[in-house]
Amino acid sequence: MIALLNNYITKNYDEINRYTRYFVSRLNSQLDIDTIINNAYIKASESKYQYKEEHEAKAMFLHLIKCELLWQSDSKKEIINSVENEYIPDSIDDSLEDEIKFSDRLEILENYRGQITDKIKLIFFETYYDKQISTGRTIAKHFGISHTSAHFMINEMLESIKHFEKYGQYK
Repeated sequence: MIALLNNYITKNYDEINRYTRYFVSRLNSQLDIDTIINNAYIKASESKYQYKEEHEAKAMFLHLIKCELLWQSDSKKEIINSVENEYIPDSIDDSLEDEIKFSDRLEILENYRGQITDKIKLIFFETYYDKQISTGRTIAKHFGISHTSAHFMINEMLESIKHFEKYGQYK
């Protein structure tokens, strides 16, 4: 697992650096690029997920880089570093609201998973969410199907989840 991640990082460090730099500039972040990459590496190495292929390690690692950037804003640093622990309503409320939305979304997905009766759709759901193989091309490669079929399957599943979220029943 770690060997795949290390191999990917060693071969593609310049690409990872450019990727991180791009998101740092897009988010107007003042965070250090190497710190972001290091933190993502630590989280990836602590993950219990077992990578079987290098593209899975790449997807997880790049996702963790984005998460590092999204969750480490300057206002959150100020809250953490504040000696008086002053109440800063915007950043705390936004962070708490984000956490609530995230946990609600996870609950919906778990309830949706429990309602799936079709084995093929369940396997597809687990591949998409659990294994985090979530693009049309990677799904197509994983299942050995055409890109178009993978795209339609993803759209069908996402529409079904939206329907479940809205009406509380599996479509």
